[in-house]
Formats: sequence, C-alpha cells, structure tokens
Amino acid sequence: MADALCPLEYLEKTAQALALKLLDPAEVARLRQKRRDTLPLSMRLMELPLLRAMTFDLARKEVMKKTGGHYPAPLLFLAHLKSKWSASRGPFLESEAKALAESMDSPVARNLIRIFFLSQDVKKQAGTARPTKLSRLAIVGAGFMGSGIAIPALSRAKLPTLLKDANEEVLGRAMKKIWGSFAKRVSRRQIGVLEAKNLFDLATPVTSDAGMVRADLVIEAVPEILELKKKIFASLEAVLPPHAILASNTSTLPIRDLSAGARNPERFIGMHFFSPAEIMPLVEVIPGPGTSPETLATVIDLALKMGKTPVVVGDSPGFLVNRILLPYILEAVQMVDEGVPVATVDAAAVAFGMPVGPIQLIGDVGVEVIIKVFQILQEHFGDHLPHPAWIEREDFAKAFVREGSRVRVDEALIQRWIAKSDPGYSKLDVLDRLFHSMLNEAARCLDEGVVKDPGVLDLAMIFGTGFPAFRGGLLREAQSRGLEKVVNRGKVLGSRFGGWLSPPQALLKRQETGFYV
Repeated sequence: MADALCPLEYLEKTAQALALKLLDPAEVARLRQKRRDTLPLSMRLMELPLLRAMTFDLARKEVMKKTGGHYPAPLLFLAHLKSKWSASRGPFLESEAKALAESMDSPVARNLIRIFFLSQDVKKQAGTARPTKLSRLAIVGAGFMGSGIAIPALSRAKLPTLLKDANEEVLGRAMKKIWGSFAKRVSRRQIGVLEAKNLFDLATPVTSDAGMVRADLVIEAVPEILELKKKIFASLEAVLPPHAILASNTSTLPIRDLSAGARNPERFIGMHFFSPAEIMPLVEVIPGPGTSPETLATVIDLALKMGKTPVVVGDSPGFLVNRILLPYILEAVQMVDEGVPVATVDAAAVAFGMPVGPIQLIGDVGVEVIIKVFQILQEHFGDHLPHPAWIEREDFAKAFVREGSRVRVDEALIQRWIAKSDPGYSKLDVLDRLFHSMLNEAARCLDEGVVKDPGVLDLAMIFGTGFPAFRGGLLREAQSRGLEKVVNRGKVLGSRFGGWLSPPQALLKRQETGFYV
C-alpha cells in the first residue's frame, strides 16, 4: 500500500525521485505490470464483480461485529476501497486522502490519540527515583490470579519466577495453564517451540518458602482475607533478603492495614492486577504510608516490562477502578431488583460500548470476588450506594452457571427470585443510571485525591474495565455531554430512582471548571 519507504531525513529527496520516476509512462507501465505479477490469487479473484461484492459485504459485517460501528476509520476505508476499486491512480488517491482526513478529524481519532499519549505519560509516574534491578520474582498463591500474573512475568519480563502454593494440585494446574499459554503462542507462530520451552523453564513451582531467600520481589496473590495476607507477609519477611520488595495483589484491602507491623514498610506496596491477569493491561500501583520512592519506581518498571499499564492510585478501600465499577454493577443489580430484565440492562451497556453487560460481568469476574468487594465497599461507602436485596441472597451464585470456559446468566431463575413485572424504563433511563453511577463515584475519587489527574482516571477505566476507548474515558464522555446537562440529568435520576444517583458535591464543584481545564 506504500510506494516507497525511507528515513524521515530523506523524505523530500525520496518523494522527488519517485515523482520524477512516475512522470515516465514506461516506468508507470512497468510498475503496474510488476504489481499484477505479484498479486496473490485472492486479490486476482477480486476482479470478479460478484466475488468482490460478497467479500466487501463480509468484511463490513466483520468490522461491525468487532466494533459495533463505533470506529469510523475501517468503515471509511472499506467504502473508499469499494467505490474506487477500478478507478485510476489519481481519483483513487484523492478519495483515499479525503477518507483519511475525515477519520483523522473525528472525535474518535482525537480520543484515541489522547489515550495513546496518556499511556505514554504513565511511564513517568516514578519521577526521578531509579528502579532496582530484579533478578528473581516470586508469586505466592498459584490459583487463578497467581498463575495469570506468572504468564507475563515469564513471557514478557522474562524473569525467573518462583510460583509457591501449599497445594500441589493447584501448582500442577498453574503450570499446565502457563504451558498452555506458551503452546498457544507457538500454534500462532508468535514464538518457536524452543523459546516456549526456555520461557517455561524460568518457572519453578514450590510448596515451601525455602527458595524465597533469592527473591528480589514477591507478589502475594491469595484470597482477599486480611489476616491470611498478614500471616503470609510475616512469614515471608522472616526469610526474604533485606532488599526484597513485598507487593500485595489485593483488590480492596487498604495497604496501610496490610503493612501495619511490617519490619520494613518502605518495601511494602500494592500491585493490583485485573482478571484475567494474563490479558488485562491495567495494574493499579498503591503506595502505602511508608513506601519508598525506589520501591514505587521498581514496581512501575516491573509492570511496564510485563507489558502492563501501571497507574499509581491512592490507598483507599477499593482503590480506584473497583470503587467506580462496583456502583455500576450495583446499579445494574438494583434495576433487575426493580423488575428490569437482565437482557435489557446488559444490552444497554453493550450498546454504549462496554465489552459485556454488568450482570454478565459478575459471572465473568467471579461471584465470590464481587461479593467480597461489595461487602468491603458497602462498609465504607454504603451511605451513597443502592442496597438491592437479591445480591445478598445466600444462593446468589446459583444465578451464574459455568458452562465450560464461559459463565451463563440464568435469567429465568433471577426472574423467579425477583417476581416483578418489567417497569418499562426507557433505554436512555437504563443507560444513564449505569453511567451516572460510575460518574458520581469517579468525581468523589478525584475530589479525594485517590487519583490526581482526570486523564489517568480515564485511562484506568479504559484499561481496567473496558470502558469504550472511542469515548475517550468516563470523565471525557461526561465533559463532552456538557457538565451542566449531566448534573441536571443526575438530579432527575436521583428524584425518580434513588438519591444515590443525585450528583454529589464533588461533581457539582466541577460544573463550572470541568474535569479538563
């Protein structure tokens, strides 16, 4: 698709030479013949009108399936290619330039470019502190999260990694999962068999703390139980070398509580991966009250080497993403509690651009995890959260049925539990209740300093929850709607459906200044 490639320094000279060459009719004819001779069979068959029409139709359907039509560039490209397939070079390039200019000047393009620069800026969060070089990593807890964290540690950071668990069966499943991820990359020809074996050999499964004496950094990934985590950290401190960093993969427990009583609080930090850890790009980095700048820099550096996007957030219950995500899930549960069908709620979120609906998300993340986060955040922020009854049922988990690798929501069972008719809310009401539940909590987080920069909050929501990137992030979407309109809409929602939806003071304060100055 390019006529020539060159270093930037030679751009003008190369362009002039190419332009002069294309003035020669014989040279143009030679290039055209060369292109015809090198065309693959699939492209030659595209000269058949019927096959070409079918191909473009299939391509458009595939683009719509993947993007929901929210991204204009691939659709513009297909339309341009289809309409100018047989055009001569001049009209073809003119059409292409117009399509390119249209896509580059779109709000979506501006949002995506902004997100790219935000993702580059987070690399500077460590300031002037220099990271410590890591030679060996250890992960305590080889379950779903621990094994998921191990995969990028091995495949991207290429760090020798101890994977510890007291249960040998859990260790076996973890090693099988790790090898399976490498085998999949081999089947896709991303890496060779030898490289896969070498990466796999970097992992060492252990059932005791014996090998920890050589670890430079330990990531704890056990269940979200404060006393269990503190017990593990106490045993680790007894065997780790003096310089070793202790990181907790907690999703909600404050780091100040976990590090209380630690021998070396300057080496203690939170490193919250999102599920599934081998796929999700975000890592929340949470300094404790005594965390040193060098520890923070080292953890940020490790996250980057693992191919993750680290975001430094304040030490608050639920930190940033889960604190915003839980009100969204609770609002969805509340609407179902009022009789709104699960399919209606989830469809509204997907149409907005979320990867899955909030009820389906409960099953995907795991009922136990959601309930634990719900309990912790209700304790701290229950004054402005809804209290839907059915999430507290002892048999709540029965509504989410695992079928192989997927989880199915049993809508019929939920309907029997709720036993209410559909109130017939509009799609806009359903969507706005979900949106405002997130926005209100995001404004509080910004106001409390859980995160200092609105751009970082937007980036965290995109990479941590799948908030639609084409919208530029949660706060960007609110500002693009107009904060005065958003605040007025929140007041209406609060009066109609529940006071927790009313705009909080933190949002009212932003009505004049906006989130982005």
